[in-house]
Amino acid sequence: MPTTVSYTTNYAFLEQFQHNPAIYEQDQGAGFGYSLPLGDKFNVTAAYVAAPSSSAVSGVNGGVGGASNVGNDNGLTGGSNSAAVQLTFTPTKNLVAALSYVRTYDPDGSDNTGVRKGTNLARRPFLKNADSVGQRSATTGNHIGVSAGAKLGTKLNVSGWAGFSTVEEVRGNGNADIFNWAVNLGFPDLFREGNYGGFSIGALPYVTDGDNLGATNNNQDEDMPLAAQVFYSLKLSDNVSVQPQLFFISNPNGNDSNDSIWAGSLKTTFSF
Repeated sequence: MPTTVSYTTNYAFLEQFQHNPAIYEQDQGAGFGYSLPLGDKFNVTAAYVAAPSSSAVSGVNGGVGGASNVGNDNGLTGGSNSAAVQLTFTPTKNLVAALSYVRTYDPDGSDNTGVRKGTNLARRPFLKNADSVGQRSATTGNHIGVSAGAKLGTKLNVSGWAGFSTVEEVRGNGNADIFNWAVNLGFPDLFREGNYGGFSIGALPYVTDGDNLGATNNNQDEDMPLAAQVFYSLKLSDNVSVQPQLFFISNPNGNDSNDSIWAGSLKTTFSF
């Protein structure tokens, strides 16, 4: 599905600020998609992606090596899969908004999948001591995302999104609500034509509420894991650019007792 509402995608160092991870980072594999224009301003995109399931593992009551088996199906409908639909609204060339929905299913329970990025609890909310007692569960998920982007003149663009997911165990009684959001500011031609500066802030996917979650019986992440990044892409020539960047994460893994993370890097891009 198109992710054009973020104008900083090509520059963002953290994947969190490239696109909504709860919507655009689901199953990888074979599938199909279709895009249908509805007049000049609306477009509907639908997609289905399926991945073959891994080797059979047991259900939430049986455990690895136990009596009950989730299955070992493959193909378009038997394995892990996701179905998505997105309505994109482009009223002007400088404004775009989208409403997205993804339905996911993980039948083998190998990952106890919530979302692909975020805190440990958001990514694997139903992993109840799987390494020691082998309890795993198939999961379903409903993921909703709203996003928008606007070019405000030639020197500033703004984009952002919010994502909400509800995931549930198929055979157990666990459920989790997962939330994430981001705001991106972009500054084209900052200080010099061809350069690009940017700043982003948002929350990595984290569990805001749930029941029967995790190995330690935590039903939510304790704190919102905030992330921020700043970068400046300097165009040296038509073929070469360098981009220093700095990012910061507060409350890593949704816990304020964890030390904040600071990191920086320098990216060089060659274009031919």
